[in-house]
Order: sequence, then structure tokens, then C-alpha cells
Amino acid sequence: MSTIFTDLSEVQKSYLEDCFTLHHSVLAYRQQAFKASVENYGLEFTSTVHWDALTVQSGSTIVLSTTSDAPSHLASRLCTTDRFDQFKAWVGLPDVKFEQGIFPLPEQPSTQWIQAKVPNAEHLTDVEKENIQTAGFAYLFGDSKRVESYQAAIETLHAPFEAVVYALDRLTIEPGGCLIVEGNRPVILLFNHLTIVQGGTIQLYCPTTMTVQQLHKTTELR
Repeated sequence: MSTIFTDLSEVQKSYLEDCFTLHHSVLAYRQQAFKASVENYGLEFTSTVHWDALTVQSGSTIVLSTTSDAPSHLASRLCTTDRFDQFKAWVGLPDVKFEQGIFPLPEQPSTQWIQAKVPNAEHLTDVEKENIQTAGFAYLFGDSKRVESYQAAIETLHAPFEAVVYALDRLTIEPGGCLIVEGNRPVILLFNHLTIVQGGTIQLYCPTTMTVQQLHKTTELR
């Protein structure tokens, strides 16, 4: 649509033109943000996104799994990295949340990692194994700087790190409908449009990062 304004000041014309184009601009911005959220994980936008609208109908359940070879309603994409700091950026909590005291710190290892070389797993003591496991959780879901001495050990012994991605253009959950996300790997959920009608639920049973561009919560089906 082309609109021409006459007999108006330049400022007035600019304002009115912005009003006429604002809706289109917002939609374009959200689409670009959705595209960027997918590509942030090194994935190709067009082939990764499920473009067909998905509806969890009233009284039904849809399961998305992060476990290899387990039944899942949709096909997923897999992100892998050898860097534990990148894995934290994907599925963990930001350090700033703990620096600001928003969240309590998780359990910490009994000591810092001091060995210059990481031994093979079979040469680790039981205490070292426990500390590495504790440090891994504290790194992802706490202030990573407090346990960064363990990063090399964690990467050497446990890389690559994997997260499952489900990217959907449009998801609607009707009253009494339930979307379950479960499995033995973390999940990254990317939704362009998410509509939850009152009584619809999402149940998460694995570490989850969820990004939603447009969220609609309504009391009735439209």
C-alpha cells in the first residue's frame, strides 16, 4: 500500500507514515529475531523450522523427546560443541544472575582443580570424579567463574556436549492439551508464535532453554 499525505508538515507526514508501516515493521522484526534465534545455534533457518502449524488438541498429549531413537512427535536437530562455555550459553544460566544474587549458588566442588594435565578417567580418584561432576553442574547452572579451573578437565573427559533443538513457527495448546518435553539431553525450544489457551500446559522434564517471539495466552479458542 502506498499512501501520500499532502498539506502536512514533514514531521506530521513522517509520524503518519510510521503508523501505517508499524504493524508490518513489527512483524518483520519478529521474523528476523526468530531467524536469528535459530541461526545462533549454527542451524540453517529454513530447513530447521517446522513450518506446519502444530496444535495440541484438547485432552491430548504430544511428546517431544531429546533421547536418541526414542519416539517423538517431531524430528529434532542436534547441536554439538566441544566448548563447555558455549554449552553453558546454550542451556545454562547466565553468571550475572548469581553475581546479582537472584539465584542461590548450587553445590560447589570440595576443592579447585589444580592438576596441569587431565588424567584418563580410570586414573581419577572417587573424590576427583565427584568434584568434576559437581563442578559441571555448578558451571552450567551457577557462576561458572567459581569453578572455571575445572573447564579443561570437563571438556577433556566429557566433550562433545549435545543439545536437541525443536524450532516451530506456530504452536497452539488447547484447554486440557499437554506438550511434554523429556529425555536425557538438554533441549532448546524456539517458537515464533506460541498460543496457550487457558487449561493448556507445557511440562518440561529436562534442562530447557525456551525462546518465544510472540506469546498469546487466552481464555478461549479463537
